[in-house]
Amino acid sequence: MMLIMFVIVVLLLSIVFLALGISVWMKGKFPEIHIANNKEMKKRGITCVQDESFLCENQKTDRCEGCILRKNG
Repeated sequence: MMLIMFVIVVLLLSIVFLALGISVWMKGKFPEIHIANNKEMKKRGITCVQDESFLCENQKTDRCEGCILRKNG
């Protein structure tokens, strides 16, 4: 019984990885997951924390009034 379950799990994982590989191959590239380069994140106004900290440390805009970096720095 345990061997059958193991074989089923291995087959399902193989199918999933194969589908992912085919998806990436058809699109020609792996999906962008970094926030700074992701179009969908930019559409929603979500920015990278590194960009936020750069703004708070260097530009001191009104947007960063509550920023912890501004309070401590």
